Amino acid sequence: MSLERLASIGVDVDEAMDRFMNNEMMCIKFFKKLLNDDNFALLQEAFKTYDLDNAIAYAHTLKGVCGNLAIKPLYHIFDEMVKALRDDDWEHAKKLDDQAKLIYEQLITIIKMMA
Repeated sequence: MSLERLASIGVDVDEAMDRFMNNEMMCIKFFKKLLNDDNFALLQEAFKTYDLDNAIAYAHTLKGVCGNLAIKPLYHIFDEMVKALRDDDWEHAKKLDDQAKLIYEQLITIIKMMA
């Protein structure tokens, strides 16, 4: 399967492909690396334990990954989440996390179906 399904959740597929010199297989390879990335699970644990420093670190890492892969909706959520966490606004950060979970789950489902 190609990258078109990613566009349905807001991934800028053209931008992602530009980053990988229009090599679809390489692009897919990097999206598949998300399947083994623990940062999202670690972020969830940091929220459960109110671990501010690690929550900031994981959200910031995810922001970078999403930016590099042109996963625009998650990039914007994690960007706002980092700001909220730095302001110690757990309530807003938690709402953003709830939004991120929905998109992240869709993203992972799509990636699992990719060739």
